[in-house]
Amino acid sequence: MKKMDRIIIKLGGSLITEKDREDFPTTINEIEKRADEFIKHEIIRNLAKEISKLKVNLIIINGAGPFGHFLVDRGCDAKTVHFSVQLLNQKIIDIFKKERMDLVPVPPYDTCSYKKRIYGDELWKKTKQILDNGKIPIIYGDVIPISKKDYEVISGDDIVVEMAKRWKANKIIMLSDVNGIFTRDPKIYSDAKFIPELRDTKNIEFRLANIDVTGGLQSKIKKLLSIDIPSQIINGLESGNLEKAINGESVGTIIRQ
Repeated sequence: MKKMDRIIIKLGGSLITEKDREDFPTTINEIEKRADEFIKHEIIRNLAKEISKLKVNLIIINGAGPFGHFLVDRGCDAKTVHFSVQLLNQKIIDIFKKERMDLVPVPPYDTCSYKKRIYGDELWKKTKQILDNGKIPIIYGDVIPISKKDYEVISGDDIVVEMAKRWKANKIIMLSDVNGIFTRDPKIYSDAKFIPELRDTKNIEFRLANIDVTGGLQSKIKKLLSIDIPSQIINGLESGNLEKAINGESVGTIIRQ
């Protein structure tokens, strides 16, 4: 692809964190102490090495895994959830920095507002400033305060779609811990069939157990199908997949209208 192409890369929560752990801490002090237990450092390090070699313009978005989903599901307050997802984001930035990539964080907590729907004008403004300065913004799933007790969740997938539309991205690449989309969960069912190209959600079984606080796989696919920008869901564990997707090769599942 051309050097000036605009690519959005989403680091999936299931890829970079121990998303399914049920012992995630629920206080700020404990989250700070135990955070590294739930982060897949080596995988993030390998991704940072791959991404550092890409010759494209980038926006990176990371999922939250248990740093967000677990706490929201347990009814934790906005301050705790935001601290948790921000800490994960900072640790990702620190790993990328060791690979000579200086990512600039853009927290939705500080840049989005909510009134019947999410308003992300300020989020985009700050993201564009970073891009205009030749740097790489990294955004993450977060919460948006509504009142002292209430908040709205903005998922990484919401941010992917919002930024892709505003930036007029050429492609979205979603990095997962499986090879793409299957008819059933391939981690559970041996007869799950791989889907190389997807234009709707027919013939896909969505299990309730896989639905997290942001809607799970079904919600992810619907969001990607809502915009006229090609997307690929690929296995981020396999070295070289990201470069293949950037170069337009048929790796993972291609999602298009």
